[in-house]
Amino acid sequence: MKPIIAGAMGHLLLWTAGLALTCAASAEGVSVDAAMRRALERAPALRAHADAGRAFAADAEAAGALPDLKLRLGLDNQPIEGADALSVRRDFMTMRRVGVSREMVRDEKRELRAARARVDAEREEHAALERRRAIRREVAQAYVEAVYAARALESVAAITGDVEVQVAALVGRVRAGQARPMDAVAAQVQARALEDRRAEIEMRHARARAVLARWSGLAANQSLAGLTLERAAADARALTGVPVEEHPRLAVAASAERAAENELAQARAASRGDWSWEVAYQSRGPAFTDMVSFGIAIDLPQWNAARIDPVVRARESARAAAQAARAEALRAHALERELAELEWDRTFRRQAAFDATLSPLARERAAQALAAWRGGAGSLAEVLEARRQVLETALAHLDLQAAAARAWAQLVYFMPEEQLP
Repeated sequence: MKPIIAGAMGHLLLWTAGLALTCAASAEGVSVDAAMRRALERAPALRAHADAGRAFAADAEAAGALPDLKLRLGLDNQPIEGADALSVRRDFMTMRRVGVSREMVRDEKRELRAARARVDAEREEHAALERRRAIRREVAQAYVEAVYAARALESVAAITGDVEVQVAALVGRVRAGQARPMDAVAAQVQARALEDRRAEIEMRHARARAVLARWSGLAANQSLAGLTLERAAADARALTGVPVEEHPRLAVAASAERAAENELAQARAASRGDWSWEVAYQSRGPAFTDMVSFGIAIDLPQWNAARIDPVVRARESARAAAQAARAEALRAHALERELAELEWDRTFRRQAAFDATLSPLARERAAQALAAWRGGAGSLAEVLEARRQVLETALAHLDLQAAAARAWAQLVYFMPEEQLP
């Protein structure tokens, strides 16, 4: 019996000693960068932003043009009484009229309308860039969860077989009267706890793979290369020099402010009237000469206090609201980034400290318990408890590595496009 347990403990100690190597990425499998690129290629939301941007750009072209000409047809001075009633030829004043007219909208107003459409196009462009970063973050989070859940499953499976062998051996020894029943019960409890832990990790793994498939289309059995924490640390260092204000999320808020300013300018421009012109050819009866008419019409904006001023005040309030929203977005974004960087820094430092302290101590205690049991000075319960603590320490170490990788996934949202492969 002792060789079986000693061999299992030795296997566990060797496995936990080499756990730090699990943070290295494999040369095989889909990398996190490839998964993010695939997600960006598949995202309908990005195509929607692109289509909307093209629509607004086309609107900008049309908004700067003058209105179309208007064809005007009419019949002037038609008699309705007397001998010439309803005749269009006998009365010298009756004229059949055909002409064209055009409204001459001020250049300022047309430029403001075109600028408004261009602002909307820019907003869609910035929204697409912000959405790209959000998609990268979603994929990175799912990727990290899938990778580390798979590694946790490997870690649990690495000792599950040994535990099952020990349980079977202890049950046999109990039946033969060579071991205490409580030893077999303790081993069975540990085996069932391992099964429960594996079921919980399998659920996390399946959920992460489902999210990853939704974004990147990766099959559940497609291997993942993993992520090195050294690469994550390099990304975090590179982010330090990127100003907070350069994020597209804030550019979207700035576009909303410019749109409000443009609408205010349009409201003020409404107080300056436009004008229009008209040319008409008027045909009379055979006995009379034909005529040509020309005229202009000028808008006379009146009653501004009732019609235009309230609109101006409304647009001023909308501009103030947009300015406040932009300031609030900047504060919220700066705090979110600061917290993400803080989470990365502290988590990365914790997992490094874990390597240097807790993992060696747990392995040393397990080795001491095993040595004492071999020498007859310790109990099997102490060996099993030491083994459980080694496993828990190893899984906690893996959880810390996963937490550091999750913190990196949060930082992905703040990284510029050129920083990510």
